[in-house]
This record gives sequence, structure tokens and C-alpha cells, in this order.
Amino acid sequence: MLLLNNDAYYKLGSPRPDRANLYGLLERAWALTLRLEPDEAFGLVYRPEGSEYQLSLADHADERELEAFLYRASYLCKVATKAFGGLHCFGCSDV
Repeated sequence: MLLLNNDAYYKLGSPRPDRANLYGLLERAWALTLRLEPDEAFGLVYRPEGSEYQLSLADHADERELEAFLYRASYLCKVATKAFGGLHCFGCSDV
């Protein structure tokens, strides 16, 4: 999950390797990290459909956008805290 300043980065951009945008920057960073040529890193950055949210403190008009973002973020958090191995936690904290 990336949280970006909308004034600096409006969108990730097109997932084409010849683009000079944030999407291309992320792919080039992966290429450098994995010691690949830049064209070999094409496809390593995955952006799920409908995964971009624009949230603003100044505009409280669209609370559905915030709710959708928090729902997606909470799902990602669940994977990190889920108890595996046959354990089930119902109605109580696992901490």
C-alpha cells in the first residue's frame, strides 16, 4: 500500500515501460533491487483494479471513498495478524 501526497503525485500513471511516471519509477526501483535490467522488471508492480483512492482532509463530501479505502486497508491488515494453523479467534482479541 502506497500513501502519496496528491499535490506531488496525482496517479501512478500508465503501466507501460517507456513512461516516465511513478509506475515506471517503482518498476525501475524493483529492477535495481533485484539486479535486473529495467525492461526485465516490467510487470513486477501490480495495481489491482479499483485500488486508487483520493482522500482529502479539506473535502468531507465523499465519505464513501474513505470507507472503501479503510475497508481495503483493514483487509490487508488482517493478513498480517491472522492466526494460521487451525486456530480460530471468535469474539475476542488474539493478543
